[in-house]
Amino acid sequence: LIDLFFFIYIILIAMIGYGVASRSMYSFDDPTQNDYLTFDGRSIFRHILYPTYYLMYGSTDSEKAALDQNPDYSTSIATQVLLAFHMLFVNVLLINLLIAMFSYTFNAVQTQTDLVWRYDRYGLVREYFDRPPFFPPFIIITHIVEFAKLISRHVPNVDHSKMRRRRTKIFKMIAANREIDKEWSEFESYATNLYARTIVSGQPSSAAALVPSAARQEIPQTMLDTMNTSLASPNVDIKAITDEIASIKRSVGDLRTYAEEMNRCMQWMMDAMERVKMSKEPKPKLRSSRTTTDLKPSDE
Repeated sequence: LIDLFFFIYIILIAMIGYGVASRSMYSFDDPTQNDYLTFDGRSIFRHILYPTYYLMYGSTDSEKAALDQNPDYSTSIATQVLLAFHMLFVNVLLINLLIAMFSYTFNAVQTQTDLVWRYDRYGLVREYFDRPPFFPPFIIITHIVEFAKLISRHVPNVDHSKMRRRRTKIFKMIAANREIDKEWSEFESYATNLYARTIVSGQPSSAAALVPSAARQEIPQTMLDTMNTSLASPNVDIKAITDEIASIKRSVGDLRTYAEEMNRCMQWMMDAMERVKMSKEPKPKLRSSRTTTDLKPSDE
């Protein structure tokens, strides 16, 4: 509906714009029509909206006949050009735009059809799960029972241990056999793993944002080559060497930060997998990311 309203909005602008411009150019002083260009609802609908609406369907005979009555007038010639651009804009561009918009919306809805169906199905099942067992007007019995339970929970000197030991009503689907339960467990594990990877890859400093290993090896090597070239030159620039060392220190610090962030994300993923019991083996312990000490310029 949003796409349709947007298309209708653009069509109305084009129709009213052409209708007002064309009528004001070639028929503003037509003595044969007394109600021409009078500012009332009937005249606007009859001479502006009604003719321009049927132009969308290619009905241009009446429009051309009105323009051919005075073919030598400059206003008629200008209106002919305006009509050509109007037909091109409405019949070609806007119609194709409407088709493209609906095609995009249809594809977007089709990709989410399965998800929407499952969500609605879950909502329907959950709604009937939470409903009382009796239908109206016998639903009053369930309300009376729940009200009695509420009063009993607030009555002093009453043993509520049995009521506490009673299991809470939880919405959970029980599999018919072990195979289905196993498939559900695998699906939950896969969904949890996929969600964890999505969360990690969406972080700016996560594993997806790390520099590739080849690039990490190439950057320090390039810096060392630059330093060797500087040392081999006759005029050694001490400040340039100091800047290169500081740049290497910053690179090492960035890699250390990335490694710590990687460890934190991996720890979060393993905790999530442990909660859903994806494996019987205990989770491995991640060592804290420790790099070598900062580089210090030698005295030599």
